[in-house]
Amino acid sequence: MKLLKFKYILFAILAFFVYRSTYSNLITVLDHNNKSKSIRDLSLLTKSQECRDLRLKLKSTMLNQSDNWSLSLVSSTGDILIDINGNTKRIPASNQKLLSSAFALDKLGEAFRLRTTVIYRRDGIYEIIGSGDPDIGLENMQSISSAIVEHFYRNKLNLRHNISIYLNEVPPAQWWPADWIESDRYHSYGAPITSLALSSNANEMAMLNPLLNVKSILSNQFQVYGLYPTIKFNYKSPFRGFVSNKNVIYSIESAPMSSLLTLTNSESHNFLAEVLLRHAALSWNIEHASLKLMLWLKSLGLNTDEIYISDGSGLSRTNQISTNFLASFLYRFSIHRDFSKYLSSMAIIGKRGTLRFINNDPTFNIDFIGKTGTLSDVRSLTGMLKRNEHSYFLSIICNGEYISNPVMMNVLRILVESNKCLA
Repeated sequence: MKLLKFKYILFAILAFFVYRSTYSNLITVLDHNNKSKSIRDLSLLTKSQECRDLRLKLKSTMLNQSDNWSLSLVSSTGDILIDINGNTKRIPASNQKLLSSAFALDKLGEAFRLRTTVIYRRDGIYEIIGSGDPDIGLENMQSISSAIVEHFYRNKLNLRHNISIYLNEVPPAQWWPADWIESDRYHSYGAPITSLALSSNANEMAMLNPLLNVKSILSNQFQVYGLYPTIKFNYKSPFRGFVSNKNVIYSIESAPMSSLLTLTNSESHNFLAEVLLRHAALSWNIEHASLKLMLWLKSLGLNTDEIYISDGSGLSRTNQISTNFLASFLYRFSIHRDFSKYLSSMAIIGKRGTLRFINNDPTFNIDFIGKTGTLSDVRSLTGMLKRNEHSYFLSIICNGEYISNPVMMNVLRILVESNKCLA
């Protein structure tokens, strides 16, 4: 009986820590030590201030194509000031990265780094385990081969046998989301999402079988030492199993999370966005990862009935999101403890990333930081607009045959110059 009672107590303790780990970040978002603005239910994000004149002026910039456009502007107090087709679900393109990168930052933390590891097993086999580091290159392969050779000779292993190496990799069926169209997969932006990747599996075009490339480069490196190792593929999830530090003979760490987020959002790096989503969800299965992202968004109090998520980068055309959802998400996430780090990862108009060259008028000064999105027949722009020391969360999406980037700049110009509605 005492043993049974002890087991129940142990189970209760474990359950408590699992619960606390799962909901600690949510508590941070909802409470934030009561120092920031209170977060209200989305039912209170009303259209009490329609700002009708400004809304009509914005619609006029869309050149009789307003049915193709959605625009939402949310104030720092949570009021939807402007709503043009704000609840219409549209393809967001790379604005999808705003959700996956925030999910990754919340779940993984600012200290997170991607790690590529070489371990030596008791049965004499070396394993190379990747995590999707986008910056792994030829020099890293040279370092890995050198580390294995040094370990092999230093430990006076059986030199009559070849070195055996397993390249651990996710199954090929999980290299691409199923709904990425075939033609995109040949381009660098649609390269396969693998845990072992050289230069994000892309040069000018995608490497369709990146494992063969890794194997070929490693083999060439070992030949420099007069060795001809046996290299095999070992398909399994990078999240399965525990790597004991005692078995690790070499490891490579990626750039810090702040750099990973900047590459994802400012430079709109598809491969890395997909990798971060999978790590945050602890699953390389994109269906499972997308579901976990949806559940996380729901835990923030957002209405996930307004969206459909198929991937982490926005390359899929089955993603569906409304501008009201994106603007409201930024409003919700703005009290997160790491929101400033998240925001600093985005592009800046006229200065950085995909927004660097969007403003060709040097006389027009605008304080906007955000994320662009581009697919054929799709344009999107979501971020934070500052005006007169007030912050607004803006989201614009256009889906349709008629698309004009100047329309988005005209929208920003009107919002900056307007004397109505905005403070």
